[in-house]
Amino acid sequence: MMQERDPKEEDDDFQPPKKKTKRKVKEDRFAGPTTGDVLQNYSKEFTCKNTAASNSWVLKTFQAWMRNRRSVELPTDEQVPEDILSSGDAELLQKWLICFVLEVRKISGEKYPPKTILHLLCGLQRAVRLQQRSSSFNFFDKADHRFQGLRNAFDKVCRELRREGLGMIIKHHPFTNVRFMFVLQIYSCVLTCGFCVFTCGFCVFTCGFCVLGRLWLGCCGGREIQLVKTP
Repeated sequence: MMQERDPKEEDDDFQPPKKKTKRKVKEDRFAGPTTGDVLQNYSKEFTCKNTAASNSWVLKTFQAWMRNRRSVELPTDEQVPEDILSSGDAELLQKWLICFVLEVRKISGEKYPPKTILHLLCGLQRAVRLQQRSSSFNFFDKADHRFQGLRNAFDKVCRELRREGLGMIIKHHPFTNVRFMFVLQIYSCVLTCGFCVFTCGFCVFTCGFCVLGRLWLGCCGGREIQLVKTP
């Protein structure tokens, strides 16, 4: 029978497996107790800083529009309700949003481009959803027929603004670039001058050729006359 060899004899570097040691449990394994303020802060919904700034600007613009409308003498039913964004009445909310789209202006009194009006409506939709946690309103969803009138009004306003030149991306042709036009004028002047020089040189060459031709003809003609008179 064959005898089993000891692995230590075959490999001098053989090392027996190490025994697993239990880790000591530290007394400060967990973090300290969480206070109420920290718990409340972490339980809030995360909002990007840019989104928060955008929401703040949209609400300020909407509130400024509401104050401006209240400053005008209008019937009671034509005054904007203060809690319109928290209203669950889709028809009433759509009515005042359409008025907002038609009447909103910059601080200078100029009209907003279509992209900015879209940005305002998106911000108002976020505000409605924040104030109405269970709200299913979607201003831009074609399947939501409750806000079809708002979408139609927004499209018409965008068309009118584009006719006025607002919100349109004007692509300048490269030939309208001032530097390019300056370089083009220089090249045209150089080409014109070169052509003039070439034309003048050609004229000089032609005149010289004509003069030489007349001289040559004059010489040949004199010889022929002399030959004729000789007999």
